[in-house]
Amino acid sequence: MHSKWLFFTLSRMSRFEKLAGIIENWFRHNARVLPWRTDYDPYKVWVAEIMLQQTQVKKVIPFFLRFVERFPTLAELAGASEREVLLHWAGLGYYSRARNLLKGVQTVRKLYRGRVPSEIPQLMELPGIGRYTAGAIASIAYNQPEPLVDGNVIRLLSRLFAVEEHPEKPTGKAKLWSLATSLVNSATPRLLNQGLMELGALICTPQKPQCPACPLRRLCKARRLKRTEQYPRRSESSETLKIHETFLVISRRGRYLLVQRGRGVSYQGLWEFPREESLSTESLQKGKEPLGVLNYRIMNRQVEAHFFSAEFEGAFALLCPYVDSRWLTLRQSQRYPVPAPIRKLISTLLKEVHTAVDGP
Repeated sequence: MHSKWLFFTLSRMSRFEKLAGIIENWFRHNARVLPWRTDYDPYKVWVAEIMLQQTQVKKVIPFFLRFVERFPTLAELAGASEREVLLHWAGLGYYSRARNLLKGVQTVRKLYRGRVPSEIPQLMELPGIGRYTAGAIASIAYNQPEPLVDGNVIRLLSRLFAVEEHPEKPTGKAKLWSLATSLVNSATPRLLNQGLMELGALICTPQKPQCPACPLRRLCKARRLKRTEQYPRRSESSETLKIHETFLVISRRGRYLLVQRGRGVSYQGLWEFPREESLSTESLQKGKEPLGVLNYRIMNRQVEAHFFSAEFEGAFALLCPYVDSRWLTLRQSQRYPVPAPIRKLISTLLKEVHTAVDGP
């Protein structure tokens, strides 16, 4: 009985070693050139991994380059104000990531003398760092044998091993993390984990995976079963919520009213044009004219935002969720952290002003 168990264990480990070798070799020859891969600086790896949460690589690259140009070191970022950090984050969305990153680097400066920890327990004590991000920093920046499981890895491992459990359920999560652990213990952690994510992003895609180009195609159980697109197991999709918002673009002698959102609400700390229901005044309702409509999606919410222009007449009271207000020119407003839809409208208004002054 003992000899059979030993043979099974050795055979299983041999399989993981073989898989790990294939993944590493593929990554060496096919890895995308990405700015955070140049020197594997722990601080830059951390910034990149936070930006990559919920955001695609191609969108992150220009934001990452601008961010590390302004904050090239952990010390530079730790000494910045929240407003400035949000300004350089504006357009990436999910702004709590930026706030947590700022708090995290300030904690590292205080507790670890500015050196990003390499151990999982210390990393997971930092704001905004969970099991995946801790594993990414430890394995990619420090080459530690720590697993990571993100969306790409979930898809790749679910297909490779035909994982029947749903990836969000406890049994499914445990199995995927166990598989990732076995792989990273059989390999060069930095190359293996990046290879897993890269294969998931470029080859083992959600729809129409490029199986003929996959180096693991002969070892993929889902492909052998001809059920590739049935993995990972899916739950019933959540219903899309339709949200309607109305903003007032209020002007006064060439300046526009911008208001800052308070704590504990979406877009907290950011500046925007006031929402119609947030102003206790009737004078602003007169002469209201439509400016346009912007449609955008945030996770399971489909937002339809209506913008109206209005002239300032008389006093007004600022209601929740706002905590501050300022009258700014359009140029000045570009120096404030604003959500992407508001930034888009400001750019449009600036173009219209230039056209009116300079002619078409």
